[in-house]
Amino acid sequence: MSKKVRAIIFYIFLTVFLLAAPLIVLYTAGYRLSLNNQRLHRSGVVAISTIPRSANVTLDGQAQSGRTPLVIQRVDAGRHTITLSKKGYHEVSVEVPVEANQTSYVHLPIFADAQATSLPALPDVVATEPGYKTALVDNGSNIEVRLIKNGQIHLAALLPQDSYKTLLANADILVLASTHDELYVVNAASDGVRAVGARATMVDYLESERLLLFTDGLEVNTLNIDSGEKTLITRESNVRAVAWHPSGEAVILAIGSEIRALGLDNFGARPSVILATGVNADSLKLDDAGKRLWFTTENGSSAYVLPLAK
Repeated sequence: MSKKVRAIIFYIFLTVFLLAAPLIVLYTAGYRLSLNNQRLHRSGVVAISTIPRSANVTLDGQAQSGRTPLVIQRVDAGRHTITLSKKGYHEVSVEVPVEANQTSYVHLPIFADAQATSLPALPDVVATEPGYKTALVDNGSNIEVRLIKNGQIHLAALLPQDSYKTLLANADILVLASTHDELYVVNAASDGVRAVGARATMVDYLESERLLLFTDGLEVNTLNIDSGEKTLITRESNVRAVAWHPSGEAVILAIGSEIRALGLDNFGARPSVILATGVNADSLKLDDAGKRLWFTTENGSSAYVLPLAK
């Protein structure tokens, strides 16, 4: 091979390298070339899963191939609308922020489009015994919260003098409300009380995440039992009842004459689906798998079941 040919080959490889190196750097930095406008865009990934699986996915109105769980590559950085649909289920949409070279995770339950069926009465649900009995004792200065465990009396907390009603009691926590609906959470396992600084008329507890869901009829909040962090879920008028979906990815709310499912995610979005209308529910209860919702109306005198999955 002559010296001239070697030089030509060298310069060809050098030219290819100089052209390819910036493209490789841009690619690894999350840039992609748009074939529509011939411009570089930064991109990320969206990973989507649903309960149940096999939901159809559209991204900004464009149908995607495959069903959930699904990973969509090369999504331009910015905010995008993900819509999930499945035959026999309510369609739900959520706005998802995508960052360059990052993966945004979307995990939501979807709910069956079904009709509620009346029941002669709610099914018997065997409540888990909390493992203690409660006694509230006025000592003249405070209200003592005494927990009786294994025949032993433990002073768990001191509360301001008032009358209290028990909203929830299990092995983890005892939730009390004063006559003004001020909320107090007693740690039943280690003793001690947390004044929530909020009011509540209805509560539900997600034991796996140690999260309390509560409402005063106008706001719906969660409380992390361990850290004390309170998070606003939504503000609505006439919230009548609340319940956790067992996944922890959604809550069920009775608002006025509607029952709604509200999705929870890492982005602060709250995708909402109306599950039933014209019902005026005053209590909500899901089974452990999240496949059925029982509710009552007319102060518990009428009972219904609503399928949430097929």
